[in-house]
Amino acid sequence: MENSGTKGIILDKTGEINKSGVNYEVLFQNFRNYSQVSKIWILERTDKLSVSKITSDIINTPVSQLIIAGNTPGFVRGYFEHAMKTAGLTTDDIKLVSFQEFALIRQEDTSMVQALIECAIKGVSFEMAASQEITK
Repeated sequence: MENSGTKGIILDKTGEINKSGVNYEVLFQNFRNYSQVSKIWILERTDKLSVSKITSDIINTPVSQLIIAGNTPGFVRGYFEHAMKTAGLTTDDIKLVSFQEFALIRQEDTSMVQALIECAIKGVSFEMAASQEITK
């Protein structure tokens, strides 16, 4: 069983294609009360990122696993890898959730995006969860 309250979620808006796309505020509100989630960041601009601030947040929250969710989460992974290393944690504990991989870029897709992130929190692949839902 995974530790409760040890996951941090980064909602990455930096790769957003459609300004009327996925509703990040709804995602923030939905995940802030999850017992497995101890910290949520909404990332809007990479030029405002501070590795030392992220490292401090990771150490003080505490966060042992990060989930980076967005259209192109791999582009900001390096910032968070550096922060995790600085905090003395392994970068193996970073999961990427790509909305574009599943063509989820519209506001109407927000509930599906939430399902993707929930799968990452629970450690279940989205494909496996979707196939289980279809066979019920």
